[in-house]
Amino acid sequence: MWLLGGVSSLVGFFLTLGFLTPVAGSLGIIGGLMIWLTIIPDCSSSLSHSSYSLLLMGVLILEVILVGPGAYSIDARIFGRREIVIPRTHP
Repeated sequence: MWLLGGVSSLVGFFLTLGFLTPVAGSLGIIGGLMIWLTIIPDCSSSLSHSSYSLLLMGVLILEVILVGPGAYSIDARIFGRREIVIPRTHP
């Protein structure tokens, strides 16, 4: 249980700083699934078994993974800022 708490804190810290966002988000999803499936003993609570809270957590972490860390994150400093250019179509 202490290991799960430490990993969760580290994942939250990485997501806050924007460091290794896809990796940290994936670890967050795996940890949430492990809690939901109660693979980890003594981690089940009424909140972790709520369908709404699990849906909300999954959607938020998936959004962070798909959108990315942002322009002022550590990932942007390491890997460079990228801009998505949508070309204009002329009728």
